[in-house]
Amino acid sequence: MFHKHKEKACRMQIYGVHPEDELDFSHNLDSQGKNDLTRITPSYKPEKTESTDVTRRIILNDDIPVYQPARRLSYAEKKSVNKHIEEWLEQGILSPSSSEYALVP
Repeated sequence: MFHKHKEKACRMQIYGVHPEDELDFSHNLDSQGKNDLTRITPSYKPEKTESTDVTRRIILNDDIPVYQPARRLSYAEKKSVNKHIEEWLEQGILSPSSSEYALVP
């Protein structure tokens, strides 16, 4: 099943690229590749990739949901976070979830 979508699965997705970010491609590109990537990266616009019929299952060590209280934010920070969440929901980047399992960075 994986081999059917291997090319799509191996594509690199870049999120949140800003022109002021320093990019380091020294670990795996020759100088021409670095120049090409440095030239095209600022114009990259993340878009949702095509869906495939690949499914995955996460096997947990236990069934106890992970819980961490929400971080305290100022009113202005909450407003900004909520604005971003609404935009991402509209763009399809996020989707609503009622899972009791969560990932908090």
